[in-house]
Amino acid sequence: MRTIYFFCCILFTAWCLTGCQKGVTDISTANLVIKFKFDSNQVRLDNIGQPATVAAGHGAQNPVFNSMSAHYIELAPSALTALGTGDIVYQSPETTAGGEKAINFAQSNFAGNGEVFCKIPITSIRPGSYEWLRMSLSYQNADVKFYIDTVVAGIPVKQEFPGTIAGFIGFNTYINTLTINNQSLLINANKLQGFWGFETD
Repeated sequence: MRTIYFFCCILFTAWCLTGCQKGVTDISTANLVIKFKFDSNQVRLDNIGQPATVAAGHGAQNPVFNSMSAHYIELAPSALTALGTGDIVYQSPETTAGGEKAINFAQSNFAGNGEVFCKIPITSIRPGSYEWLRMSLSYQNADVKFYIDTVVAGIPVKQEFPGTIAGFIGFNTYINTLTINNQSLLINANKLQGFWGFETD
């Protein structure tokens, strides 16, 4: 009888020990996961995150974003932390293939709505308290609408059409091939901030 009782105690102890391990995450495998969330109806914000209105005489629309990419992600202890002095937890590959240092577009990460952009091991993040996450975007791809008001071969055209725009907002980007929607362009050169491509059917 004592043998059965002892055996039952061992089983119970083993069950408790293994049961206590459930849900425990090994710190070496934990990650900070960065996902993009796009909302075409989000309130328009200015460069410090405050609600903004479209200035008189200007136009704007709400694009439907397909994908984005970022040059770097930084955790900042406060709003007064100087740019680049926080903990830079992600930086996209760079290259000098086009001459000056530039973001390597072909090796960049891209993500759509709700998709994972990157995973950062917790162990690589500098311990501390962070109030701000700064992200330097490098690329945006979105569906937009444009209006044509012209005359072609004597026929007036006044109609709205769909299009896709690919915009490079990083400091400098080396682009091998750019596919905006269905068409591809061979570039093989550095393009400074503000370069963009447009495609429509």
